[in-house]
Amino acid sequence: MRVLMLVSAILCASVASAADFYVDPVNGSAGGTGTLGDPWLTLQQVVTDNLIESREWDAYPYTTSSVLQPKNSGAPIKAGDTVWLRSGYHGELILNGYYNASAITIRAEAGNTPELSRVSIIGASNWVLDGLSISPSHAATYVQQTIITMRDDGFWGPADQLTVRNCDVFNVDDASGWSAQDWIDNASTAFDVRSSYSDLIDNAVRNTRFAISVSGAHCNVRGNLVENFSGDGMRGLGDYDVFEYNIIKNGLDVGDGNHDDGFQSWSVGSGGVGTGSVYGLVLRGNTIINHENPSHPLRTTLQGIGCFDGWFEDWVIENNVVITDHWHGITLLGAKNCRIVNNTVIDLYTGTPGPSWIQVGHHKTLGPSENCVIRNNLANTISIPSGQVNITEDHNIAVSNPSAFFVDPANFDLHLLDTAAAIDAGSATLAPLNDRDQIGRPYNGVVDIGAFEWHPAGWTGPPSGSSNGGGGDDGGGCTNRPGHGAFWLLILGVIFGLAKSRLNAGLKRGRCT
Repeated sequence: MRVLMLVSAILCASVASAADFYVDPVNGSAGGTGTLGDPWLTLQQVVTDNLIESREWDAYPYTTSSVLQPKNSGAPIKAGDTVWLRSGYHGELILNGYYNASAITIRAEAGNTPELSRVSIIGASNWVLDGLSISPSHAATYVQQTIITMRDDGFWGPADQLTVRNCDVFNVDDASGWSAQDWIDNASTAFDVRSSYSDLIDNAVRNTRFAISVSGAHCNVRGNLVENFSGDGMRGLGDYDVFEYNIIKNGLDVGDGNHDDGFQSWSVGSGGVGTGSVYGLVLRGNTIINHENPSHPLRTTLQGIGCFDGWFEDWVIENNVVITDHWHGITLLGAKNCRIVNNTVIDLYTGTPGPSWIQVGHHKTLGPSENCVIRNNLANTISIPSGQVNITEDHNIAVSNPSAFFVDPANFDLHLLDTAAAIDAGSATLAPLNDRDQIGRPYNGVVDIGAFEWHPAGWTGPPSGSSNGGGGDDGGGCTNRPGHGAFWLLILGVIFGLAKSRLNAGLKRGRCT
């Protein structure tokens, strides 16, 4: 108890040391003080005028022997502070070489819609962007370029701990009138993330070419909406990344030669593409829809989860819903120690390409897949080409008549009918503890097949303490967890260290109360 009280006191002191600043393109002034009643003019002006104290390397280009030193020492905005933005155009945000000791948050003030044309955070650490509208269409002159860049750099140095959440990111607000050539001439990548330990949370990504591409390690991409894209919806190329509970829909074929995927991955090694490994990636609870409008003139035949140049090692693919018009519903070519469990993969269209499969097959050049599990899936077909090694395939159902299984497949509702053969037909072994709706499974003691667990209205999951006996942690089904005592000691240690750092910073700044 005394430890908790001490931690609480330190945290309170830490919070007290943080400051708030305000920026208003309509009523602010470049000569302001950044206070509530005297805001600065634009975010771009704040950066250009060196109003942010941070850290940078002692020499450039960065090397592994570089040392961090103060940047803009004495500037008003410091680590731990929040910069509140009001409605209006704030220019572009360029934060190259800004390493904060703790996060600086740039956030929309309640009821406001601040606008940026683009964001570049290269060789930087500990930044949070929250609630912003980011589009090249906000600028006086439209420029086709990557909208948000977050990455390591040979000159600026490594990047990590970067977060973008609750942002609206788009090329143009309405692309419904665009021709195929308009898409080629105007659409660009929304997110290019090559920083590590970075998060994209609850963003809307609209009317782009490649929506989200992540090659940094240990990143979390969660709860994002991706709609209307002419390339790939998401790309996951980094080790131990987690893509979960995203919605990816409305792929467009603009005749540019790209084979469009809802999600795509490939490895890169010393010999180029397909000569390395992507480790420990998690795809959980995502929904991929080919296109909501079957008569759209640019509707593509979207590949669902397409991973064609392995190796893909220790992956978890669970609780995903893939509605596409292609053979490749979920395909891993070159998989080791992966599990594909409780997914629903359906081609709702007739003819070719399709129907959709879940497939684990040979690496293109390096041999068969090995030691994988395909279980509890609903799919048009399960495809395991001959020659694979130790592939376990059980408790899957081939779906030829979607209306016999799902509530409203024509409108993309693939919850189970109460008469579906998938109910109580699954295995608990390796089954995820929750379903696509993040409701605990099983309903009545036996796991259902597919991404959704059937249950009556109002049911919120099994009683506390019950378990389906399956599941496991991310990354290939490892179930080893630290003891509760060690876990809480670790958490308290981290909190204490962070709070102590913030308290010391506040004392130096003279802003503790």
